[in-house]
Amino acid sequence: MDSQLCSATYYENGNIKLCKMEQKDSGAPKKGKGQSRRLVIQQELAGGPVGIFGKAAKRHDLSVRNVMKTIFESLQNSSPALSFRHRSEIPKQEINRRLQEIDSNLGKVLFVQNSRIKPDGGIIEVLDNTGKYRIVLVSESKHQGNDVEKIKAGIK
Repeated sequence: MDSQLCSATYYENGNIKLCKMEQKDSGAPKKGKGQSRRLVIQQELAGGPVGIFGKAAKRHDLSVRNVMKTIFESLQNSSPALSFRHRSEIPKQEINRRLQEIDSNLGKVLFVQNSRIKPDGGIIEVLDNTGKYRIVLVSESKHQGNDVEKIKAGIK
């Protein structure tokens, strides 16, 4: 970590180690709000992927999947005349094809032919009266970092 870019103060809150980061002024002209550099520093302080894929984030990701499963079952029970499906991913080719059905100017470029979107909780769709599935709900886990712990510790 480049000590010229920021200073970090660490706090203990139970078994959680928190870090308050302060970015130092480099004197260079600033572009935008400096969010990109701040996020790089934050990731370095969190230990890279360990901060993103930590225990709390994994637990939150699992809870999103469980909620999505519950919603799917609830939709099936409350609307038995409709046909629902729950998918874990959707190919970008399919998205582009659907966009082109709406407007020929949309969905033109697909850089990686087999790319897919994989939201954490998946995608719930319903079959419409024309035989096409329509997206009802997409869920993505967004537990990032430890904001709750920081607030409780009076850091944020």
